[in-house]
Amino acid sequence: MKLYHGSTETIKHPKLLNKQRLLDFGPGFYLTSSREQAEKWASIKKKRAGGETKAIVIYQTPTLFETGILTKPETIARLKVHRLFDQISFHTAKALAHLAFINDYEIDQVD
Repeated sequence: MKLYHGSTETIKHPKLLNKQRLLDFGPGFYLTSSREQAEKWASIKKKRAGGETKAIVIYQTPTLFETGILTKPETIARLKVHRLFDQISFHTAKALAHLAFINDYEIDQVD
């Protein structure tokens, strides 16, 4: 499964976010299966940061199934998402270790 992370920088090695931040599901590394949603997040972060920051989207691939940690039914149950809105949040370093950086790209136009 291909997942996306919207940011203002390339994140090849994700880390858990600061516990002081108020996030939907607490401290963690947030991804989505929606390329469009990740682009929106990247654009919002760029606007908040101002200046010469970039809006970048990063691909991540969870390998929990591929390494045998999850069965096929467990994987399907955990990865089912809503079409228009989803967040997948990783909350431990062990979970983050199962992500693999594939690529990133910069968004040219920011709404």
